[in-house]
Amino acid sequence: MHPGLHQLIRLATLVIAMAIVSAAVTPEPAHAIPSVRATPASSATTARVVADSGIIRGVVRDDATGAVLPYAVVSVASLGIERFANSEGQFVLQNLRAGTYRLRVRQLGHSPVEIDVTLAAGAVENIVVRMPRITTKLAAMRVSADWECTTPGRPTRESASESAQIFEQIEQNAQRLRLLAESFPFELDVERRIYDTLDDETGRLQSVDTTRLVSSTRTQYVPGKVIVDVVRGITKESAVQLPTLLDFADSTFQRTHCFLFRGTDDSSGTALLRLDFKVSRKIKSPDVNGSVYLDPTTYALRRADIELSDIPRQFKGLYSVRVTTNFVELAPGLPVTGTVNGVNEFSRRGKRTSVTGSLEQHVPIGIRFLKGRPDGK
Repeated sequence: MHPGLHQLIRLATLVIAMAIVSAAVTPEPAHAIPSVRATPASSATTARVVADSGIIRGVVRDDATGAVLPYAVVSVASLGIERFANSEGQFVLQNLRAGTYRLRVRQLGHSPVEIDVTLAAGAVENIVVRMPRITTKLAAMRVSADWECTTPGRPTRESASESAQIFEQIEQNAQRLRLLAESFPFELDVERRIYDTLDDETGRLQSVDTTRLVSSTRTQYVPGKVIVDVVRGITKESAVQLPTLLDFADSTFQRTHCFLFRGTDDSSGTALLRLDFKVSRKIKSPDVNGSVYLDPTTYALRRADIELSDIPRQFKGLYSVRVTTNFVELAPGLPVTGTVNGVNEFSRRGKRTSVTGSLEQHVPIGIRFLKGRPDGK
């Protein structure tokens, strides 16, 4: 039996558990979502079919350029339907009874759109969904003193419009990852390398292995409970189960963290939009802080930096625990975890050793879809 998509990263006395998919997704708030009538795809919008059931066919386009938007998410709440459009921005909803249906369409970098489509018995409606782009001011990163999380909760457009807009795009990335895992389950093969880091800034390889991860596992974030026990054979170890991308769409994580848009960060050599998050100061047990980075053009997730907010006393000599996750796209706007680097830094106080910490690297070496691919290949 293969493990779920949890990457157990052995970092000195700790193990970092990285879940690729987890947590429940909460609905987005209902704020300023355009509700419009369907736009006909052509003058011949309606054609009769033999059966009484009807069909809605659509294509999703950018409102300004008319370019198709691949893999937009189309949902009909009344029917419990949620699915991706294809690589050409096309979607089909079939076996529908006569009536009016409200479609909700989401795409990264665009404002959500709701469309009412009235369908006659046995008819086919062809529609075009036009989505307006969002704009974000690409200001240089704002450097400020260390901040405390005194009023946790998802940012709102009324109190922090820039933070709210970027947060919503991260949330969309999370929802797309969740839908990808549900609609197109997959297995991921990962190579793991563990190094001792030395004081001359080199690494000493300790072990290499591979593991196969599957996308079906869900984990639940619990505030202040990120340190868990992991059993390996007859040995029990402590682990840090770091929250993942999907936790940004989880109401519990949102209620216990603050979120702050920092502007454009080019410290990695590439300009990215940066949103910081920090655990509420009311949470006294170790939790997580960090930053999430988006592409400023597509708003696709590119990187996440996460660190343990506090080191438990029982882990003497451990100074910090940090994990950097780089994301790659299987197809436009469909993020999955790429390389993962987990780092433990040791305190050097009173130590006579060349070992300054440990590094664990995870590199994906293969992916296998179990029920078809989102790009149809």
